[in-house]
Amino acid sequence: MTNYHSRPELSSSQLALFLSNPIQFYHQCVLGDWPKDEPTPAMQFGTLVHSMIELGGPDRLDIVRRPEGIDLRTKEGKAWRESVAGKEIVTDADWQRLERVWSHLQACSQVRKFLGNGHVERELFWRHQRSGIDCRAKVDQLSDGVLIDWKTTSAASEEEFINQAVNMHYDIRLAFYRDGIEAAENIQRPKILVVGIQSGGGHEIYPLEITGLMEELNSEARMHRAVEDISTFVLEDYLDRPIKVATAPPWLVRKFAGMTEVMS
Repeated sequence: MTNYHSRPELSSSQLALFLSNPIQFYHQCVLGDWPKDEPTPAMQFGTLVHSMIELGGPDRLDIVRRPEGIDLRTKEGKAWRESVAGKEIVTDADWQRLERVWSHLQACSQVRKFLGNGHVERELFWRHQRSGIDCRAKVDQLSDGVLIDWKTTSAASEEEFINQAVNMHYDIRLAFYRDGIEAAENIQRPKILVVGIQSGGGHEIYPLEITGLMEELNSEARMHRAVEDISTFVLEDYLDRPIKVATAPPWLVRKFAGMTEVMS
């Protein structure tokens, strides 16, 4: 069976990459002549959080806590490393972070009912109608027609989390998920609940019903346009860009307009 991540269909992460860096997308995902980015520590921690939610707690993860103070370069350290071969090793600090996150998820009544109830990530495959591109998505959880997406974040507040999400095209990825759910699961206009999980600081939990925000941002139309742009993208045309007349961003115009009023 083909590994999900090695399949040829367009994924939501590839779509987000195209929106932020078309050149990198084309070389990594179309030509395949640039290496893929390695997972960052934040991404690895996010993967652990997702698994913990699915399985029902940190104690059910197939991981091993690294003994405090052990040096893996010593004879004792190497022997311990061999004894846990094949298992993922986490530091004591990361284990404590997982325990705190789990405790705070359970404390939030709005998300507690979705924890560890036997769900598994669902793989979706469909054809985007407007472009003909074959697509794939792996959604965290579908429950009674609601998409629940767990998202670890460094944001210090709900407002910062929303700003980060929009800047990283997260709303377009969610629209992509919804398109897949409608096509592959025949669930029309599913609502979307995003659960932001602060990976540091106080490990706050941000449950957000984001469907209305996506409508304000016209996320669905922007998603369809982005997929269509991928279907017609020509790297040579993109690189051969014309000279653009520079204009000041609106916030800078407002700033200096205010200074002019004061000076006059």
